[in-house]
Amino acid sequence: METNNIVSSGRIGAHTALYKEGTGEAIVSSSWSYNNAAKKIHTVSVSKQSPVAGNYRAKGTMKSYDESNGTYIGTSLNPSGYISYKSMNLNISNEELKERITMYETKDMIAAEGMNGNYGYISLEDMGVYENPSSPEEALRLQEERIRKYGEYREINVYDNDGKTVVDKFRVYNM
Repeated sequence: METNNIVSSGRIGAHTALYKEGTGEAIVSSSWSYNNAAKKIHTVSVSKQSPVAGNYRAKGTMKSYDESNGTYIGTSLNPSGYISYKSMNLNISNEELKERITMYETKDMIAAEGMNGNYGYISLEDMGVYENPSSPEEALRLQEERIRKYGEYREINVYDNDGKTVVDKFRVYNM
Protein backbone atom coordinates (compact mmCIF):
# COMPACT_ATOMS: atom_id res chain seq x y z
CA MET A 1 0.00 0.00 0.00
CA GLU A 2 1.24 3.49 -0.82
CA THR A 3 -0.01 6.82 0.49
CA ASN A 4 0.73 10.43 -0.43
CA ASN A 5 1.78 11.28 3.13
CA ILE A 6 3.97 9.65 5.73
CA VAL A 7 1.79 7.51 7.99
CA SER A 8 2.62 6.93 11.67
CA SER A 9 3.50 3.40 12.80
CA GLY A 10 0.73 0.85 13.26
CA ARG A 11 -1.76 2.68 11.07
CA ILE A 12 -1.43 0.58 7.89
CA GLY A 13 -2.17 -3.14 7.91
CA ALA A 14 -1.82 -5.63 5.06
CA HIS A 15 -2.47 -9.34 4.58
CA THR A 16 -1.77 -11.40 1.46
CA ALA A 17 -1.93 -14.95 0.14
CA LEU A 18 -0.89 -16.87 -2.98
CA TYR A 19 -3.41 -19.06 -4.81
CA LYS A 20 -2.82 -21.60 -7.55
CA GLU A 21 -3.93 -20.22 -10.89
CA GLY A 22 -6.63 -22.37 -12.45
CA THR A 23 -7.54 -24.37 -9.35
CA GLY A 24 -7.54 -21.63 -6.70
CA GLU A 25 -6.09 -23.43 -3.68
CA ALA A 26 -4.26 -21.20 -1.22
CA ILE A 27 -0.64 -22.32 -0.94
CA VAL A 28 0.85 -19.76 1.45
CA SER A 29 -0.36 -16.76 3.42
CA SER A 30 0.88 -13.95 5.60
CA SER A 31 -0.44 -12.81 8.95
CA TRP A 32 -1.57 -9.22 9.24
CA SER A 33 1.45 -6.96 8.99
CA TYR A 34 1.40 -3.39 10.31
CA ASN A 35 3.89 -0.65 9.47
CA ASN A 36 6.31 -0.53 12.39
CA ALA A 37 7.75 2.86 11.43
CA ALA A 38 6.44 6.08 9.93
CA LYS A 39 6.47 5.71 6.14
CA LYS A 40 4.55 6.16 2.89
CA ILE A 41 4.75 2.55 1.66
CA HIS A 42 4.00 -0.72 3.44
CA THR A 43 4.52 -4.03 1.66
CA VAL A 44 3.87 -7.64 2.59
CA SER A 45 5.56 -10.61 0.95
CA VAL A 46 4.96 -14.32 1.12
CA SER A 47 8.04 -15.15 -0.92
CA LYS A 48 9.81 -16.80 2.02
CA GLN A 49 8.29 -20.07 0.87
CA SER A 50 9.25 -20.88 -2.70
CA PRO A 51 6.29 -22.58 -4.34
CA VAL A 52 6.86 -25.18 -7.00
CA ALA A 53 6.93 -23.98 -10.59
CA GLY A 54 3.59 -22.83 -11.88
CA ASN A 55 1.30 -19.85 -12.10
CA TYR A 56 -0.08 -18.22 -8.98
CA ARG A 57 -2.42 -15.36 -8.15
CA ALA A 58 -1.82 -13.04 -5.22
CA LYS A 59 -4.71 -11.55 -3.30
CA GLY A 60 -4.45 -9.08 -0.52
CA THR A 61 -6.43 -7.09 1.96
CA MET A 62 -5.40 -3.85 3.60
CA LYS A 63 -6.75 -1.63 6.31
CA SER A 64 -5.88 1.78 7.62
CA TYR A 65 -6.52 3.43 10.94
CA ASP A 66 -9.12 6.21 10.83
CA GLU A 67 -8.17 8.79 13.46
CA SER A 68 -11.61 10.44 13.31
CA ASN A 69 -13.51 7.41 14.63
CA GLY A 70 -10.71 5.33 16.16
CA THR A 71 -11.21 2.22 14.02
CA TYR A 72 -9.51 0.40 11.17
CA ILE A 73 -11.22 0.61 7.79
CA GLY A 74 -10.56 -2.33 5.50
CA THR A 75 -10.52 -2.80 1.77
CA SER A 76 -9.58 -5.57 -0.64
CA LEU A 77 -6.82 -5.21 -3.17
CA ASN A 78 -6.72 -6.46 -6.75
CA PRO A 79 -7.63 -8.84 -8.07
CA SER A 80 -11.21 -9.04 -6.83
CA GLY A 81 -11.19 -9.00 -3.08
CA TYR A 82 -10.10 -11.49 -0.47
CA ILE A 83 -11.94 -14.50 -1.79
CA SER A 84 -14.22 -14.92 -4.75
CA TYR A 85 -14.10 -18.32 -6.38
CA LYS A 86 -16.50 -17.15 -9.08
CA SER A 87 -14.04 -14.47 -10.22
CA MET A 88 -10.93 -16.67 -10.39
CA ASN A 89 -11.66 -18.45 -13.70
CA LEU A 90 -11.12 -21.82 -12.08
CA ASN A 91 -10.61 -24.97 -14.06
CA ILE A 92 -12.52 -27.22 -11.65
CA SER A 93 -15.79 -29.11 -11.83
CA ASN A 94 -19.08 -27.49 -10.87
CA GLU A 95 -19.31 -30.02 -8.04
CA GLU A 96 -15.94 -28.90 -6.66
CA LEU A 97 -16.92 -25.24 -7.03
CA LYS A 98 -20.19 -25.83 -5.16
CA GLU A 99 -18.31 -27.62 -2.36
CA ARG A 100 -15.86 -24.72 -2.03
CA ILE A 101 -18.63 -22.14 -1.95
CA THR A 102 -20.51 -24.20 0.64
CA MET A 103 -17.38 -24.58 2.79
CA TYR A 104 -16.80 -20.84 2.61
CA GLU A 105 -20.38 -19.84 3.33
CA THR A 106 -21.11 -22.41 6.06
CA LYS A 107 -17.74 -23.08 7.71
CA ASP A 108 -15.73 -19.99 6.80
CA MET A 109 -13.07 -22.14 5.13
CA ILE A 110 -11.22 -21.88 1.83
CA ALA A 111 -9.50 -24.50 -0.33
CA ALA A 112 -5.80 -24.97 0.35
CA GLU A 113 -2.86 -27.18 -0.47
CA GLY A 114 -0.93 -28.23 2.61
CA MET A 115 2.83 -28.38 3.06
CA ASN A 116 2.89 -32.08 2.14
CA GLY A 117 0.76 -31.61 -0.99
CA ASN A 118 -2.55 -32.73 0.52
CA TYR A 119 -5.64 -30.75 -0.46
CA GLY A 120 -8.34 -29.62 1.91
CA TYR A 121 -9.65 -26.50 3.62
CA ILE A 122 -8.25 -23.94 6.02
CA SER A 123 -10.18 -21.77 8.43
CA LEU A 124 -10.12 -18.03 7.78
CA GLU A 125 -10.21 -17.52 11.54
CA ASP A 126 -7.15 -19.77 11.95
CA MET A 127 -5.41 -17.69 9.27
CA GLY A 128 -6.08 -14.61 11.38
CA VAL A 129 -7.85 -12.62 8.67
CA TYR A 130 -10.40 -11.23 11.14
CA GLU A 131 -7.82 -9.62 13.40
CA ASN A 132 -9.20 -6.20 14.30
CA PRO A 133 -7.02 -4.22 16.69
CA SER A 134 -8.59 -1.30 18.51
CA SER A 135 -5.59 1.00 18.06
CA PRO A 136 -2.25 1.26 16.25
CA GLU A 137 -0.52 0.41 19.54
CA GLU A 138 -2.54 -2.80 19.85
CA ALA A 139 -1.83 -3.65 16.20
CA LEU A 140 1.91 -3.44 16.80
CA ARG A 141 1.61 -5.38 20.07
CA LEU A 142 -0.31 -8.20 18.32
CA GLN A 143 2.29 -8.31 15.55
CA GLU A 144 5.19 -8.44 18.02
CA GLU A 145 3.48 -11.13 20.13
CA ARG A 146 2.90 -13.29 17.05
CA ILE A 147 6.54 -13.08 16.03
CA ARG A 148 7.75 -13.72 19.59
CA LYS A 149 5.41 -16.71 20.04
CA TYR A 150 5.73 -18.37 16.62
CA GLY A 151 8.86 -16.97 14.99
CA GLU A 152 8.93 -16.80 11.20
CA TYR A 153 5.64 -18.65 10.68
CA ARG A 154 2.91 -20.60 12.38
CA GLU A 155 1.26 -23.74 11.12
CA ILE A 156 -2.49 -24.16 10.94
CA ASN A 157 -4.48 -27.27 10.13
CA VAL A 158 -5.71 -28.23 6.68
CA TYR A 159 -9.01 -30.08 7.06
CA ASP A 160 -10.90 -32.57 4.95
CA ASN A 161 -14.27 -31.39 3.62
CA ASP A 162 -15.92 -32.44 6.89
CA GLY A 163 -14.15 -29.45 8.47
CA LYS A 164 -12.83 -31.66 11.30
CA THR A 165 -10.39 -34.28 10.01
CA VAL A 166 -6.85 -32.88 9.75
CA VAL A 167 -5.12 -33.87 6.48
CA ASP A 168 -2.08 -31.55 6.46
CA LYS A 169 -0.55 -28.32 7.76
CA PHE A 170 -0.44 -24.86 6.15
CA ARG A 171 2.06 -22.06 6.85
CA VAL A 172 1.03 -18.54 7.74
CA TYR A 173 4.10 -16.28 7.72
CA ASN A 174 4.56 -13.62 10.39
CA MET A 175 5.80 -10.31 9.08
